[in-house]
Amino acid sequence: MPWVAWAEDTASGHKAIFVSRLVGGTHFELANGGQPVSNPASDAEDPDITFSVNTPYVTWHSNGKTVTGHFASLTSFKVDTVSAEKTDGRAP
Repeated sequence: MPWVAWAEDTASGHKAIFVSRLVGGTHFELANGGQPVSNPASDAEDPDITFSVNTPYVTWHSNGKTVTGHFASLTSFKVDTVSAEKTDGRAP
């Protein structure tokens, strides 16, 4: 089942990272209860999504750092690491 991650401007004036997945081959539904996986009080950019077995991991850049987290369920996202500095390319 396809998943997508993207950065989007929000009403707070910051960019946030959102994730959705294809459901039933007919439409996409927002994951994480429709809330961004990034901190809405900080700008976030360059999202990437990858999988370990069936667990989606999302990585992005925020405030000069690389943030990585995973979905414990479709409505529960957990940040795993925040690097000391921004890294280039795909992580984890």
